[in-house]
Amino acid sequence: MNGTRARVLLVLILVLAAALRFTGLGWGLRHRPDLDERWFVEDVARMLSARDLDHRFYEYPGLFFYLLAPVLAFLHPPDFGPSAYLAARAVVALFGVASVGLTYVLGARLAGRGAGLAAALLVAVSPVEVFTAHMVRPDVALEAFVLLAFLAFVRLGPDSRRDVLAGLALGAATAVKYTGVLLVPSYLAHRLTAPGFRLSRLALAAGASLVAFAVCSPYTFLHFGQAAHGAQTQVSHHYFIREQGPESYLDMAWTYGLGLLKSFGPIGLLLVAAGAVLAAREWRRWLGLLLYPVVVIGVLSTAEIHFDRHLVPMLGVLSVMAGRAVASIAKRSPLAAVTAAIAAAALPLAATVDYVRGISVPGTRDAVVDWIDRNIPAGARVVSSVSELGLDRRRYEVVDVPRLDERTRPLALHADAVVSGPGDSELIVRQLATLYAADPPNPHAGPRLVVSAPPPADRPAYEVLRPTPQWLSASEAPERLPALVDGDRQTAWMTSASQSPGGWIRIDLPEARTIGGLQLLLRGRGRTYAKNLHVFASEDGQEWARVDVLQGRPPVAAQLPSPEGPAQILIFTPRRAKALRIEQVGRRVRPWGVAELRLFALPKAE
Repeated sequence: MNGTRARVLLVLILVLAAALRFTGLGWGLRHRPDLDERWFVEDVARMLSARDLDHRFYEYPGLFFYLLAPVLAFLHPPDFGPSAYLAARAVVALFGVASVGLTYVLGARLAGRGAGLAAALLVAVSPVEVFTAHMVRPDVALEAFVLLAFLAFVRLGPDSRRDVLAGLALGAATAVKYTGVLLVPSYLAHRLTAPGFRLSRLALAAGASLVAFAVCSPYTFLHFGQAAHGAQTQVSHHYFIREQGPESYLDMAWTYGLGLLKSFGPIGLLLVAAGAVLAAREWRRWLGLLLYPVVVIGVLSTAEIHFDRHLVPMLGVLSVMAGRAVASIAKRSPLAAVTAAIAAAALPLAATVDYVRGISVPGTRDAVVDWIDRNIPAGARVVSSVSELGLDRRRYEVVDVPRLDERTRPLALHADAVVSGPGDSELIVRQLATLYAADPPNPHAGPRLVVSAPPPADRPAYEVLRPTPQWLSASEAPERLPALVDGDRQTAWMTSASQSPGGWIRIDLPEARTIGGLQLLLRGRGRTYAKNLHVFASEDGQEWARVDVLQGRPPVAAQLPSPEGPAQILIFTPRRAKALRIEQVGRRVRPWGVAELRLFALPKAE
């Protein structure tokens, strides 16, 4: 294939890669981003705010943070909100497009332009590649640096400067993500099979790697203890049980094999296998590339959690092997080679287009947020089991629960609206009145979500009990107890020192009542809220049982302004009690203070 035609086709492939990666790049940014994305973007924000190079999140080395920082510093996104995440995702998408180009260069160097084009096409359309490029994570950038490293490895020879270049590339890849170190066996394989091997060359490359890593991630060395702890945290995250045997390793290897099938499709994976066989016949040139996927899969198979994105750094290398198979077919029939490449790319492209179209339309979370904004009045209390739903917390008081079930049912019965998803108890959801259901328009638009409200007949008909001073006792400051019931928000019962476990307030009722909650109104801005409260109940004032308490309002700092002011509301399943004890078990620098104390009781039975 002549150079002009190859360049035109490469440009078309790069345009396709960019279209797939940049379309829908802002998906989900109406809602709070994924935790992984927040780690990187928020730490870059702190780094820019402090005007230093300390990336602070030491579970990863620093280079990926530094790759994001210039773009975010130039754009100055307000409050590092959605625009910051969009800019950071754009950086990742650019690395995804760059990986397509680098795959072409590596494939063309090893097996010709046709091989490079076929390899680049497979990377461009891979659904795993595109999905990963839509998130702020380092895997796509690592793939680009892995390909750069292999371009350096395949040039190894008698010239020692190439060992320095290979070492620099290896160190830079490891500075993107610690798993870049898995390139070491591939470097050794290339070095041992290339002309001019000497032990001094290995030392030279090792020194260059350390220098590159130190330059690209200096705070890993400057804060070595924290960095070591961060790396240990990442390892423990992936190996948290450490009881898996060889059978589990094979199961995990099979799982990642299915991930490769998702990445390449059946025809593409057959081309990868055929290319690996052909490459093995020329093992001196290809040994390092053949070794890298084996090392990566071997390491991933020993872990206890699985993410397809962990495959991304080696997909370019595997695509080059598929390109090698296409080049072999082209020697017999160029038309058959083109057909094979297009057939291999067809299924991954269809899956990727389906995914991109799916995330380019509003999802069920967007539909729920829009409906609530239109139909639920400001100031309403919304209980949601849908994590990071994205409701305006300046407009609504949002109480998040892990799941709607019998335990959290009391909160749902106190809410103005309840948002539920597929993980919630169907029995509890059916007990609520459905206001709106958001059905997904496609498999990528999220699960079916439902907005409900407790039927009026099911809402607890509580009456508010205002204790008298005679009902109250406390761990300290008994003379201040009347402030809890004097109706004045400017006065408060308060401990004399910083919060520590042991403080308590006790309420002895004149007679047993069915109690379903407590309200602790706070003075001023609520800065003396309790860090952690336990509630105990007794039917006789002697035998006590701890009550399973739910927070009826968001944290004080997230509460909306209201006539009653900041408050801590403790909700629980209604229970018969003659005495209640509120115990403070957390630690805070500020003292614990309460301005007014109220109880929610069911009416007396007639």
